Amino acid sequence: MAHFERFVAYTLLHEEIGKNIQRIKTEYMQRFGLRSGDALFLAILARHPEGLTAAALARECGVDKAVISRALPTLLSSGAVTYGDGIAEKHAYRARLCLSERGREIVAEMRTYSVTAVKSASTGISPEDLAVFYRVLRTINQNLTQQTDACGEEGDHL
Repeated sequence: MAHFERFVAYTLLHEEIGKNIQRIKTEYMQRFGLRSGDALFLAILARHPEGLTAAALARECGVDKAVISRALPTLLSSGAVTYGDGIAEKHAYRARLCLSERGREIVAEMRTYSVTAVKSASTGISPEDLAVFYRVLRTINQNLTQQTDACGEEGDHL
């Protein structure tokens, strides 16, 4: 397959997979009054029981801090996230965001659901092939990151 055709195939598959994952997350998270993007925020907060500031959460999730700021009202009003450190809401930009008890329950359900979803998506693929797939996907990501970093340094565009 020529390089351009590989680019087209990869891009189309990547977009379609992304849309499917988005639909699954949207449908699942609606049960909790949350949005699809909130799933990642909760999952990352679950990795940090001590909590994270909004800026640190944005870095961990690979999103702009504004995305976290827009998501916070929903996360807080749903009861999934609370402010830690006893900081008043008016100083919340310095506060650590923590999962509440409800947030931990949602993440526990997400774990169960995601195991089922991953098993379903992996049907018919051997564990060895999956290991190769993820290794190759990580390598592609690293190579693309290096390429975009180099383009940013040179002022070039892809």
